[in-house]
Amino acid sequence: MMTERRKDAEILTVKVDELLESRDDAIRDISTEINRLMEERKKLEEPFIKKIEELKDEYLDKYLRDSNDNPVRIGDVIVKGKTKYKVLDRYQQKFFSYLGNPRVEVKKWNIDGGLGRVIISLYSDDLKNYTKID
Repeated sequence: MMTERRKDAEILTVKVDELLESRDDAIRDISTEINRLMEERKKLEEPFIKKIEELKDEYLDKYLRDSNDNPVRIGDVIVKGKTKYKVLDRYQQKFFSYLGNPRVEVKKWNIDGGLGRVIISLYSDDLKNYTKID
């Protein structure tokens, strides 16, 4: 035996589903146009985004160099003494209205071969004390 609450819930579900379907029908054309415009925008932005990333990489390659003057990049392993570090990220921050202050973020390799928990920031001058290894 169905209770009144359950019947009302079923009626509510049907009405809501009908309204959602009507809404979807009503906005389908505009949603399609919005998606088309977003794709067009993405295509127009792509060359600019690519050029910006190239400029940033050139800057970072120029200033993030190890003791042998090799550029230090994401994924590299650098060493200072007997301690190895894995490069996780490299970037510059906006500092007094311009991009600069380049650094890498590293984690120390543990004796067991895993990465430590602490992320360390190394700046351009710091990297001169480290050597990139293969």
